[in-house]
Amino acid sequence: MILQVFLTPLKNAIVKRNGKFGIIKTDGTFKVPLQYDFINYFESNHAFSEYYNARKGKIYSIFNKDLKKIGESYEAVYNDFSNSDPTLIYKNLKRKYGIVDWQGNVIVPFEYDELRQIENTTFLWVKKGDFYGIISEKGQIKIPIKYKEITSVYDKFDNIENASKCLFIINGMVVDINNNVIIKGYDSLIPLYYNHNKLIASKNKKFGIIDISKKVLLPLEYDEISNWVEYGPEKRQFIEKNGKHGLIEFETFKIIIPPIYDQFISRENLIFASKNGKTGILDINNKEICPFIFDQIRPHKYFGYDGGQHTMFYSKKGNAHFQINLEGKILKEISEKEYKNYTEHQNK
Repeated sequence: MILQVFLTPLKNAIVKRNGKFGIIKTDGTFKVPLQYDFINYFESNHAFSEYYNARKGKIYSIFNKDLKKIGESYEAVYNDFSNSDPTLIYKNLKRKYGIVDWQGNVIVPFEYDELRQIENTTFLWVKKGDFYGIISEKGQIKIPIKYKEITSVYDKFDNIENASKCLFIINGMVVDINNNVIIKGYDSLIPLYYNHNKLIASKNKKFGIIDISKKVLLPLEYDEISNWVEYGPEKRQFIEKNGKHGLIEFETFKIIIPPIYDQFISRENLIFASKNGKTGILDINNKEICPFIFDQIRPHKYFGYDGGQHTMFYSKKGNAHFQINLEGKILKEISEKEYKNYTEHQNK
């Protein structure tokens, strides 16, 4: 007697009897016998994934929508698999990855330790042992599997035009999908967070910025250049040179605040900076808001994180501590304990 029936969008029914699962067709014929501990139908949020995972002990059998068994794995398989994308990546019982088609025919041999789709392309990352490479959807090696690291210049957030260029960063070089070198001569290359056509480049421990056509946009003379910084200054990047800090504009890379400051704390497009032993406040356009007359200036510890509820500022001069306004006017004297409690450095 069948106790439970679960209809699926694929015109099959998952059934359960005496604690075991199987699958029947709409005419009542069993296509997957009642011998599995669990069977589920996988749906993604954006596409039908037309297959079933059927677990028996530690092994998952994979059935297509026609209820043909197309593979086995120790892991449940959760990939898109449909008529519009009729290939499936999974790890077999030898714990190697490969790809099968709709009927279970092997498209890419099961010989890889890692295998995953490169977003917005038809190519795949693969790993064997400690080394990475790139193959086509048919298994043809495009970039040899001999590199410790390969990163894509573009990602899923880039437009199709850029993604279709299929450019990769390997050992300080940019190469195309046919392993032709486009850019070389650097120790490292990192795409800028907000524009992947531009790269932070390093050579001999100095950093600068180049574009994908090899043009140098910012000379390689800095000790550090920031990429994306949470709560960082709007449309600006941090630079450091000889232990001093400054800001550059994020598209032209023009120096906005020269790297002459010993300390540099950014909050809400304000810069709490120090030089020659004194601290002041600048805006992100290098306008001095509070003169450099205090030994320390700190914002309230929640300033910039609380929707504008804590907009107080605190300073230290000699042994005295004060609450001040943004322009540096002393509002009242406070104790050292209050100063530590209010500022970022309370736990330091």
